[in-house]
Amino acid sequence: MPIFKNVLTFQKHFVARDSDILIASVPKAGSTWLKALLFSIVSRTNQATSQSPLLNHHPQEVVCSLESGVYSEAFGYPCPQHLDELVSPRLFSTHVPYTSLPESIKTSRCRILYICRESF
Repeated sequence: MPIFKNVLTFQKHFVARDSDILIASVPKAGSTWLKALLFSIVSRTNQATSQSPLLNHHPQEVVCSLESGVYSEAFGYPCPQHLDELVSPRLFSTHVPYTSLPESIKTSRCRILYICRESF
């Protein structure tokens, strides 16, 4: 499956910054609303509320998914290919479990927000 190749590429090449913010979750845990909320908080000083990209784009499009967006061969989302060019704080999302995250994330001071939900 291509997603495994994307995860391996993500693990090998991603270099975390101390100022990065990573939204981590299992699929279908409610991360979409958290992406919208964090994007609004992080970008509130960069643009007027009336100019927010969230008015015209889904939260999945404004917060880069590391394994299915940035490190994907399909590259379906409008995420920058050159992560070093992004201004801090960089906001990313992932469904990769903590134990499988790149070492640069684990050893940096970046923030990881993990959202989960109880399944019934």
